[in-house]
Amino acid sequence: MQENEATKTGRIVKDYLSEVAKNNDVIFEPGKPGEGIIGAAKPNISQFLNGLEGRIARTMNP
Repeated sequence: MQENEATKTGRIVKDYLSEVAKNNDVIFEPGKPGEGIIGAAKPNISQFLNGLEGRIARTMNP
């Protein structure tokens, strides 16, 4: 990753990994008993992913 940090995709990946690190490498909330072990994405991960399409459009097609 380090050698590709300066690429457009590398910056997006680096920012995603920073968000994951904020949660001590946890991406999802625990699931509800009886429904599943994985719940919704952590709020900051959800926010990152929700803005990803727009960010890609702005980054790749300035």
